[in-house]
Amino acid sequence: MTKLERLLGYLIFTRAWTRSFVRSEFKRVTTYIDALFAMHPDGKGQSACVVMLGNTLVHEVSQTENCNKKLD
Repeated sequence: MTKLERLLGYLIFTRAWTRSFVRSEFKRVTTYIDALFAMHPDGKGQSACVVMLGNTLVHEVSQTENCNKKLD
């Protein structure tokens, strides 16, 4: 029940969010991926990915990498 309430709260909060598609032909899918290593003070990195369908952004994600290794 708690998970359902959390999901419903999220849906209510985000129902006004929209995603607009640019009127163009979707002839290609382009993916951009980037990574930064040891950019945070604790030595962790950051990575990001963006997926474009034509000129329209359809997916994006960014996260801190949990695995880190310090070099001597």
